[in-house]
Amino acid sequence: MKRFMMAIFLMLVSALGASAQISMEARDWQIKYSQGTPAHPIDAGDMPGWYFDIPNDPGYVGYVTIRTRGVKDLSVFTSLIVTMDLETSAFPVYICESACSDAAATVYIEHNRWTYLSWYKPYHRWWAWNARYSLNVGGQVTLTIPIDPSQWLSVWGEHGDASPEALAGFWNTMTNVGNVGMTFGGGGNFGHGVGVTDGTATFRMLDIYLE
Repeated sequence: MKRFMMAIFLMLVSALGASAQISMEARDWQIKYSQGTPAHPIDAGDMPGWYFDIPNDPGYVGYVTIRTRGVKDLSVFTSLIVTMDLETSAFPVYICESACSDAAATVYIEHNRWTYLSWYKPYHRWWAWNARYSLNVGGQVTLTIPIDPSQWLSVWGEHGDASPEALAGFWNTMTNVGNVGMTFGGGGNFGHGVGVTDGTATFRMLDIYLE
């Protein structure tokens, strides 16, 4: 019965071009692989979404993700749309593994069977390489990222359409999604963490949904 109902849902999504909202409740999101951050972002109250302060060096933020309990199959959608903002004071300098001029938040999707101990599975984590949000530029921006293998990189830096294995791995993750969100990095990596000196930086997530 559950399989039948899921099949009906997927057919309706495909036929109607429906969208799916990802929860914006701060308590549903986790800040992981970080130092000097809370376990969850902070609810923005009367404003949309949630926020957190990028910690001062040697603190850093690595991953900010949500478990997609209601949406597991992204292949029935065409795009992931993310709206975010960054507020700064003074002139913050971002610290990655060293001082970096290309610090960014990158949209990220993870297979539902990936764990920290299975890092060697190259096709269980994907980054939207063409949808990096520059922390040095900041400001409110909306990114529309196609659910298209050519627009995503594996943990080994391989495009989703670079080989039959990569293509199969990409769609395996897109049909078995566990987490979505952002990772923070720079200096040649997407998710090794970003801290700040000489100022402050507050990251805000305003909206995230599929269509």
